[in-house]
Amino acid sequence: RELGNFWYVDANARYELGRALALQSSVLSRAVLSVGMRNIFNKLPPYSQKVSGSLGFDASEYDLEGRYFWMQMSTRF
Repeated sequence: RELGNFWYVDANARYELGRALALQSSVLSRAVLSVGMRNIFNKLPPYSQKVSGSLGFDASEYDLEGRYFWMQMSTRF
């Protein structure tokens, strides 16, 4: 058995909105926007017949989660 060369590409970014916009409110001046994406190229796992091929991939090594995007806005009080 051999595992191939398999890569997922993820990205995350954080931007301090309060500093960039020079807001005067103490709460808004610490506002932060975070964004990210997992599995940017939506790469699917390689086909496998493990466990009689019922899944079509090796669930112990890969998942079918696919690409997803997230965003979060936060501040400190």
